[in-house]
Amino acid sequence: TADKVKTADTHNGWQEAKASRQVSNQVVRLANIKRLLTSSWKQTPQRDRGLLPGNIKSQLQKACQTRIVDWRQILRRQFGLLARGQVESHARFNRRQPLRMDLPGKVTRLDPAVDIFVDNSGSVTDQEISQTLTTLEKMLKKTKLTASVYSFDAQVTAKQKLHDGKKLDFRRTGGGGTSFQCIFNYLHQHHLTKRNRIIIIIITDGWGEERINNYHYQNVYWLMMTKANQLSVKEPPGRVLEMRG
Repeated sequence: TADKVKTADTHNGWQEAKASRQVSNQVVRLANIKRLLTSSWKQTPQRDRGLLPGNIKSQLQKACQTRIVDWRQILRRQFGLLARGQVESHARFNRRQPLRMDLPGKVTRLDPAVDIFVDNSGSVTDQEISQTLTTLEKMLKKTKLTASVYSFDAQVTAKQKLHDGKKLDFRRTGGGGTSFQCIFNYLHQHHLTKRNRIIIIIITDGWGEERINNYHYQNVYWLMMTKANQLSVKEPPGRVLEMRG
């Protein structure tokens, strides 16, 4: 009995839990430091940057660099998750790294859908639109998913189906100014719920309004014909991707 009491009173495992918390806190500290350095570097006037030592300047420039990712690879992965009946969600913990709150988990969804909205403003060329839709069509063909392709400028003007075995005959309609709000208004007004409408893809040059009401649609991918920082929407929902190459 004495041995059992002695075993129960030990603090085994406390050090491991403490070490895990320290690693997690260290990640948060490093992220905050990087954010502070990036903000300070952007606020430093150009004339004052020459007063910094060379090694410090190189480290600050390295911290401000944006990692370029392949938009095809990201969407291909999302389509694969849809084909398996899964989708990423921040409402669920990541099973492999549950302490990383920035990593989404996976949840099972039924009735998967892909909605593609194409900017019909005059600044987006027909060639760019055609190439992008052809690439998406090939990606969807491998996963055997169907998609709805919408045209929009100041409002959503047309709808077509994009699926395996059917050639998409996309034609520009409208061509006026761009309003991103009309996309989310359309989704909301037609009762296309967040549970069923899984992926929203917006192909655009990014020139529109600054503020939108996204009605809590978060699984949005902005495919930019220009630089990612040229998207006019402040704090856009989802992820902004550059279509370089």
